[in-house]
Order: sequence, then C-alpha cells, then structure tokens
Amino acid sequence: FGSDENHKIQLEIVDNPNPTGNDSSRVLKIVEQANQTVWQGFFFNLDDKISFTDTYTSISVDVHSLRAGQMVTLKLDDKDNATLNSGDVKVATKGSGWETLTFNFSADHNGLFNNMVFIMDFGDAAESMVTTHYIDNIRLSQPSVNTAGTLSPKFDGAVGGVTLEEGGIDTGPGRAEAW
Repeated sequence: FGSDENHKIQLEIVDNPNPTGNDSSRVLKIVEQANQTVWQGFFFNLDDKISFTDTYTSISVDVHSLRAGQMVTLKLDDKDNATLNSGDVKVATKGSGWETLTFNFSADHNGLFNNMVFIMDFGDAAESMVTTHYIDNIRLSQPSVNTAGTLSPKFDGAVGGVTLEEGGIDTGPGRAEAW
C-alpha cells in the first residue's frame, strides 16, 4: 500500500484474518483512508448482467463488520449507462466479525445490471482513522436465505479514486465518478 493521497481506498486479496464465521482462505481487504467522504466506495464490473429470478432476488455478501450498526450499501447499475441503477440498498450489521448481509432487490431487475457498487460504512463521518473492512462470498440468494448461486465479480473500476489491477493495487490515479 502506498500513502498516495489519490488512493482513498485500497483493495487487496489477502489471507482471511479471522476464520471464525468464514472458512474461506482468501478474502478482499478494503482499507479506507481517514477523513474521506461518507459516500466513497468501490465497484465490481461483471462480465454479464445479473440474472435475478422470482426465487433469487437478493445478493448476499459475507462482511467482516467493525461493529453493530455499520451501514453497508450496495447499489447495482449498468456500467454502460450509469443512469440505470437500483438505488442504494443499505443493510446495517448486527455485531462485529463475519456475518452475512442480504441486499433485497426484485425480479424486475433481472438482466439490467452488470456493475456492483459497495460503500462499506455509508454515512459515518466520524471515521478519523484508517479503517479496514473485509468482504467475501458474493452470491445470489433468496431474501433472508443465503445459499444460492455464485456471482463472479471482476474488479476493474473505481469510485472515489481507487483502481485494482490483477495481482494488486494500481499506483496510478483512479477514474473519476460519473456523478
């Protein structure tokens, strides 16, 4: 990781720091620098549009939460048309450590979106220190049920000045937000 001010969020695939509640060996580590905007996040571009069905209308994500009440936001959009989006879906964590958060959408969203935007602690203006988050196991699911097909996100974009290239962190400036 560099200390370049252009990188407010740094991403890296690392060994799971806490296998209690998640036995994956590798997870995505998200390091947010101090005093950033409350809406800053990152996104995954998907190779295909998300296929929701009448049964599988949610996306579940394993999150290593910092504390109860951490507001994690997921927004789906079309990488070729940013005006087409699901709106922000926010879910608060219940405790600290690994837990599964389920973001509910609708079968009406089937085939519309190929981009997933995450904001790990939306609205927390009090973060004056560097904050580290972890996520893993992004998957389609039934509302409140977390056992379904797997999405295969390919990170290749930026929100708020970060990019990740295969094999590590890009040291160049990230793309600017569309809004």
